[in-house]
Amino acid sequence: MTNTLTKWIHWLASRCNWISVLAIFLMMAFCCADVFCRWAGQSIPGIYELIGLLGTLAVSLSLGQTAVEKSHIAVGYILEFFPVSFQRVVEGLVYIIGAFLFACASWQSAIYANDMKRFGEVSLTLQIPLYPFIYGISIGCGVLFAVLAIRIINNLSTSSLAEN
Repeated sequence: MTNTLTKWIHWLASRCNWISVLAIFLMMAFCCADVFCRWAGQSIPGIYELIGLLGTLAVSLSLGQTAVEKSHIAVGYILEFFPVSFQRVVEGLVYIIGAFLFACASWQSAIYANDMKRFGEVSLTLQIPLYPFIYGISIGCGVLFAVLAIRIINNLSTSSLAEN
């Protein structure tokens, strides 16, 4: 069961990461287009706004894949001097705290997106609805929560196997 769930969460994190890559590509394309337009004496209205909104997707939707690959910044040098059992306990605590934090962030982002949708909030220049981007933040935090939750389960099962 855990192996199937792990594969599914890793697949979801990978798909979210591809959306993140697409957002970065669009940011680059819009920046290049704006440079060429400015060279011709014009600028694209709302380009900073659009790039900022795409940036929210680029960052939030890449969180899960970053955790899957363990590509995040980790300060573990001091822990190397402690026994493996202590390292595993600290690692488990970090996963629990992170899972709690990102579960709360996902939940609150979804509530905020619902409010933005209900009130019809849009961006200032381009009048783009803001709630889809906030839902993207919620999804990204939710995927990271799922990755950390699987890590907690795996950490506990590995610990219990080591004790037997």
